[in-house]
Amino acid sequence: MTVLYLNTICAAGLCGVAIAERRRRSGSEKSAKAVRINDKSDPAFPAMVASLMSLECAARMLWMCFSFGPEDAVAAIFELSFMAIVSLFSWTLFVDGCLLHGALFSGHTVGMLGVAGLMFFYTMLFALAMLFGEAVAAIVPWVTAMATAGLLGYTLTVNNRSSFSERVKYGLASARTSELRYNIKIKY
Repeated sequence: MTVLYLNTICAAGLCGVAIAERRRRSGSEKSAKAVRINDKSDPAFPAMVASLMSLECAARMLWMCFSFGPEDAVAAIFELSFMAIVSLFSWTLFVDGCLLHGALFSGHTVGMLGVAGLMFFYTMLFALAMLFGEAVAAIVPWVTAMATAGLLGYTLTVNNRSSFSERVKYGLASARTSELRYNIKIKY
């Protein structure tokens, strides 16, 4: 059950990647062009913090895979969701704040996203738990974890595009790389 649950989170991240690529191709994604490189920033400490948070969440998830039985499915979904949300949101903050330098979200927007997200999350969680029970309330953290994974996928794709654009602008990418990236032809 745990593997099935985590596969839905992975699929949501890939959906975020697909949305970012679609917006880039249609020309509506402008965040990658707005990235300003700040040479004075050192992303080592924030990367270490995000890595440690992810490691702690992964260790907790691994422990849960062996400690929860089939009768504790709802509790396992709650716990997995909380760990996934913490890990994915910390990486989203790192990518946007340190690598994109706030081009996708401003600091105020991220703060409001966190506060409003938590308020909505807990309100829906308690309302559904009181009205329909814990099994229905388990949908809220699951959907929140999938939304966070989609946001991380979107942010990583924008970062990838901005990094590639910077390399092309400064002549660091070879002509062969850009040719392969943009002119891939599929033969049937």
